[in-house]
Amino acid sequence: MRREENYLLLSYRDIPDVDFICQCETGMRIKVSVKDRNNVYFLSAGTLYGIAERFVFIFENVSASFRETEEMLKAINWYRSFKGLYRMEIMCL
Repeated sequence: MRREENYLLLSYRDIPDVDFICQCETGMRIKVSVKDRNNVYFLSAGTLYGIAERFVFIFENVSASFRETEEMLKAINWYRSFKGLYRMEIMCL
């Protein structure tokens, strides 16, 4: 667990290749699933995802009440910077 700025990044040993971006003030929770580019066969419409190196990062809003896309994009940009993925392209289906 690491906290920087207004975000908290949670990682669990028992859930490999998954991070959670959390913001306590707004209740935002974003699940980040990291998949090898060659093993991604299906992406849902409306899903935000990023492509960096040989990986696909799938960003899912798992908050029950949080719906602001602009705040979600700020959190994703923070994650990209925090992880050093400066060349990641963010896309939406």
